[in-house]
Amino acid sequence: MGLSEEAKQRIKKCKEKQLTSLDLDDCGLTQIPRKVLELTQLKELDLSSNKLNNFNGLDKLKQLTNLGISNCGLTQMPKEVLELTQLRIIYLRRNKLNNFKGFDRFKQLSELYLNRCGLTQIPEEIFELTNLVSLFLEDNEIQNVPSKISKLSNLTSLMLKTNKLNQFPKGVIVNSCG
Repeated sequence: MGLSEEAKQRIKKCKEKQLTSLDLDDCGLTQIPRKVLELTQLKELDLSSNKLNNFNGLDKLKQLTNLGISNCGLTQMPKEVLELTQLRIIYLRRNKLNNFKGFDRFKQLSELYLNRCGLTQIPEEIFELTNLVSLFLEDNEIQNVPSKISKLSNLTSLMLKTNKLNQFPKGVIVNSCG
């Protein structure tokens, strides 16, 4: 696989300095470089805006708590990502996810970004993420918020701007500022 010089330099710097964060956003990747999978100290990894067709080995990064895979052409969550049950933050913006099976495994998840994913409803699996503090669903096609949103007792931010809402459950405080 031909890695860009920029990607090579970022990976090399991360390895040499034992950094815990690596940004490979828009690096033209189609798979995760082997050298990235050797960076077991990583806590944050951004692979957004790459056309990844393979996530092999990602589940080896057991320290990872923050994963960016926005705008990667995903229609379902890769099985290797579903193995990363320690994740606290997942960026999935601008993907066309139509299958959320296995999402309930992310018991530690506190922030989930599903902006611009073409969603018409909040996926059922989301209601099992009881540690969720922030849920970003802006710029979708969501028409209503079911009352079971109250199951997310730790939720303090529910972002729904630019949806097609016509129903909102009673008892949910709505702040339409900003």
